[in-house]
Amino acid sequence: MELTRRDAVVVLGLTGVGAGVSGRLVEQLDDDPFAESVAALAGTVYPSAVDLDGEFVRTYLAGRLESERSEYAYVMDAFDTLDEHAMRLYSREFTDIGVGRREDVLRDLGVDAASAERHGSVPERIRYLVDELLFVLYTSPTGGRLVGNENPTGHPGGLESYQQEP
Repeated sequence: MELTRRDAVVVLGLTGVGAGVSGRLVEQLDDDPFAESVAALAGTVYPSAVDLDGEFVRTYLAGRLESERSEYAYVMDAFDTLDEHAMRLYSREFTDIGVGRREDVLRDLGVDAASAERHGSVPERIRYLVDELLFVLYTSPTGGRLVGNENPTGHPGGLESYQQEP
């Protein structure tokens, strides 16, 4: 199941951000270390059935950065610590290690047990982004199909799904 730029724009539109996503900002994120780290994080927390298109993550980030860049600085700063921790454990940056080792880094930092807080500790800020990535996955029509939700809230259509026999 492939997530694309369109999926990200649809979800951003539901949150009131998507209409203004700048293609130029999406392109600027092509080689951005933060965008690469977020793509690696998404690849770690998303189910293996998801084929992650790099434009999906960059488009999502572009929308979030355009709407609230100063607030996102807190989340972005947490990724420096994530890389430092991966270097301590595996002598490589977070993006350069496999999924299993990325899971170990997240667990070792306590991200799995942290509550999501944009202004909180490093694990809480990373958890904030994990929760956002899961939100954008499961509220997109493509990602919603993974959990049997063909028509996530806010998306038009889907009359057949409401008329199915249990």
